[in-house]
Amino acid sequence: QGVLGFLIVFLIPFSILRSSNKNFSRNGRLQEKLIYEFTDDKIKIIGSSFKTEMDWSKIYKIKELKNWMLIYQDKQLFNVIPKASFGANLNEFKTLVRSKNIRLKLRK
Repeated sequence: QGVLGFLIVFLIPFSILRSSNKNFSRNGRLQEKLIYEFTDDKIKIIGSSFKTEMDWSKIYKIKELKNWMLIYQDKQLFNVIPKASFGANLNEFKTLVRSKNIRLKLRK
């Protein structure tokens, strides 16, 4: 039982973390610098190898954490944006998303 407990508590999470780090370092697309543009109609995301647009109506939820903004595309998939990257425009972004019909969990 002790060995099984060790495997469940330590070895399996370590294995998942190691695999995730290896996949991240090998995949150049995951390391691209992303530029987000927020307009009244869409969210535009531009990387060096792709460009995508999403309508606000397709956004499931926006959640604000201490240092991050999470833009959920559905219950499990979300884009992570460092709050520091908004600079002085963070309040403008919050005003924009409040005008949309989206579930919000913003800090006060």
